This record gives sequence, structure tokens and C-alpha cells, in this order.
Amino acid sequence: MFDGPGSAASAFAPTIRKRMDEHVKFIARLLHGEKMAALCREVGISRKTGYIGKLLQDLTTGAKTQKAQLGFNSNESL
Repeated sequence: MFDGPGSAASAFAPTIRKRMDEHVKFIARLLHGEKMAALCREVGISRKTGYIGKLLQDLTTGAKTQKAQLGFNSNESL
């Protein structure tokens, strides 16, 4: 209903995709050992924002890992 061809959601989709790609690259660079302060300076964000992004990534990764360890499978029906 809200995501048709002429909707605002479809107009912002490329922008959202680009920002998500940038976020993934940022986290990947952190995981490869780059320093938070230098990376934040390069991309133009505060260290606080960088750490929040990393925290969110850690939380989602941890939740997925914990779910897998507990035997939850998103493909199973109830």
C-alpha cells in the first residue's frame, strides 16, 4: 500500500540502501582493525555515533548468534 512505484518509500530506497552499504563498510573496517577515531574522522561522524553504530551491530550479531545457539530457525513455522 505504501511502497508502490510512486510512493515516498520507493523514492528514498536508493538513499537508504546507500547508507546501509556505508554502515556495513564502516563496521567491516572496524572489524579489520582500523581505529575508531580515525575512521570516524574520515567519514565525518562523531566517535559517539561510531560507537553507537558498532553497538547496534554487536547487538544484532549477538542476537542472531544466541538465537542460533538456542535452536531457533526463522524458516520453521509455528
